Amino acid sequence: MRKTLFVLCCLFASTAMSEIKVTPKFIYVLHGGVDAIWGQYMFMVKNTAEAPASSEVKVTLPGETVDWQAQEGLAGIQFSLGENGGLVFTKEFKPGDNIHTVGFKVPATSGEGDLSLTLAQDVSELSFLSSGPIEISGENMKVAKRGEGQRYDKYHFYDLKKGDKLTISVTGVHVGRSEFWKYGWITFAVLLIGCFGLAFMTRPQQRGEV
Repeated sequence: MRKTLFVLCCLFASTAMSEIKVTPKFIYVLHGGVDAIWGQYMFMVKNTAEAPASSEVKVTLPGETVDWQAQEGLAGIQFSLGENGGLVFTKEFKPGDNIHTVGFKVPATSGEGDLSLTLAQDVSELSFLSSGPIEISGENMKVAKRGEGQRYDKYHFYDLKKGDKLTISVTGVHVGRSEFWKYGWITFAVLLIGCFGLAFMTRPQQRGEV
């Protein structure tokens, strides 16, 4: 009996000491597409227990996200919609560090797009990494441009609190054909109006007109 009680106490103690939490360091890797910004949100979940354990996790995606895809470490996981464009999922996490990735897409217009985030937890460091010609701007952001042999520019925010909202602007996105068609139609409309105006001004005058 005492042995059984001892084992149960050990189990409850282990459960009490175990903790599953999202590490407060987020990384968003951004790439410019055609009239779109493609991104990968990378985060780590730490399980301090010695056995697998389940927990609910909130995923912070940009509010402008129009499409997303579960990637590394999330195959077969069911998601539900959270607040402010986020996602929520429940998973059994193995002991130690669990790295996960979610891909997302944000639309861009005329080579520009905005990404807004509402944080679901305190975050000590939030980083955006960009490659190619795109540029990122935002308030209170620390910038580290890529050096020789480096692939990414790095943009950092520090000491953010749950509920904080931040917005970044992305420029240098590739412009698709739809943009050229739009300008083509505008030009056509201006020329058409000009032709009608010229025809009206040069029309033959009728008798009685001064």
